[in-house]
Amino acid sequence: PENAIMASRGLVLRATSLLLCLLMTPGLAWRGLALVGRAARPRTSRLAASARRTWAIAEDGRWVSSAAATARGANDVGWSGLSREARASSDASSVTDGDGARLAAAARETAAAAASPAAEAARARPVGDFTPGFHDQEEVGVHEVSDAAEARRVAALLCARDELIHACDTEVADLDLGRSPLGQGRVLCITVYSGPDLDVGSGPGKALFVDTTEPGVLEAFKPWLERESALKVWHNYGFDRHVLYNHGVDVVGFGGDTMHMARLWDASRLAGYSLAALTEELVGRAKVSMKEIFGEPKLRKDGTPGKIIELPPLDSLQASPLTRPDWVQYAVYDAKGTWLLYRELEARLSRMEWLRTRSLFDFYTEYWRPFGELLTDMERAGVMVDVRSKLPLAQTRAQADRDAAELTFRKWAARYTEAAWYMNVGSGTQVQTLLFGGATRRNSAEVLPLRRTFKLERAAFEELHVARLRATGHAHGAEAGAAAREAAARAAAATAAAAKM
Repeated sequence: PENAIMASRGLVLRATSLLLCLLMTPGLAWRGLALVGRAARPRTSRLAASARRTWAIAEDGRWVSSAAATARGANDVGWSGLSREARASSDASSVTDGDGARLAAAARETAAAAASPAAEAARARPVGDFTPGFHDQEEVGVHEVSDAAEARRVAALLCARDELIHACDTEVADLDLGRSPLGQGRVLCITVYSGPDLDVGSGPGKALFVDTTEPGVLEAFKPWLERESALKVWHNYGFDRHVLYNHGVDVVGFGGDTMHMARLWDASRLAGYSLAALTEELVGRAKVSMKEIFGEPKLRKDGTPGKIIELPPLDSLQASPLTRPDWVQYAVYDAKGTWLLYRELEARLSRMEWLRTRSLFDFYTEYWRPFGELLTDMERAGVMVDVRSKLPLAQTRAQADRDAAELTFRKWAARYTEAAWYMNVGSGTQVQTLLFGGATRRNSAEVLPLRRTFKLERAAFEELHVARLRATGHAHGAEAGAAAREAAARAAAATAAAAKM
């Protein structure tokens, strides 16, 4: 017990010294807190806290000591999440030449406070409700594959287990989500979960984390990924197949897409078909978003953290020893969730009648699953489009259709109030006032304003007024322009008069 107490006090000393040193550097306040929080994580990610939780605990003045963390289920708390080099670097940077005495005194005060009865009682209390982290999720056992030799060995074992259903997922960097994944993106890792029976040498039921950034690893897994008899299930198969094809891997052996299966099971879900929503509802497995786990506030110009949360580069999350344990857990969590979701949807579809003696799962296997793979082939082939000659004409037609629809709306709205002709039809606030002004919000007692005044530039007013005159057939050409200027002058005079009242 005495050794445990000394170890706990030593952790407090080292963490406090490092924190104070980092906080002395302008602009590193947030980074300092995040570093201390990540350095104190266990090897297992069950208790790993996001950087935002670390910030909240720091503001509250309550820190989770090794004793408190152990009480909540951790078994390896301390600096174990850091590599030897990172620990040495952190130790060396905890005291600077000019501030050694002050830091040492602050550390002694912190250690004394940590050893007090009040501090022990505070550590025994829950730390509060903060952003959910991995301690709210089931921890997934992991077997990491990080070199070509191990990749060849594990891939050979997988090829020998064709009777299993293998759930797969990828994590991808350098991706523009506004474009097709074809031809872009870099696969950082592949995760595989094959159920509780597969044992690749580190125990049964572990998920595989395959680090494809290491030389030769993806090439070693290529024979299994391209093995027709090895059935692999995915969530949104088209995306994963395309990004792997970008690396020269043509995935086959399509065992199913849980997104397609979920749509067949219920085509009217308001909650959508994301993996997070489906696993939480059907499997009872909550998933924490990447931004909640790894997001960090964007620093303002003065170095303080702002409200905008940004994600660091994904490849740095995988490469850094500070974030890799959490990154691995985040990645394999999706693979296991996909496997569990597949089994649940298989059972549900099997209970739904299709023909007299057959089920919707039979329908999926015979028709939808082959069609799902065909769709990815079609997406890969694409459709030839004569962009140079066709696109300008299509854009012109689209703009004409938009102008006609806007004119129809203005004519309709002006029948109720003349000012509606001059409104910005793209403004949600102005449309809300037109349609719902004076109404009471459904979720509160707030009454929406019956009328609002919006500023309109003179040039825009004149343009809209000319359009109105032409639409109603009251003026043409120069007459319309003169009438518009006259109307603008009257509107300006009316506004000025109203301001004086």
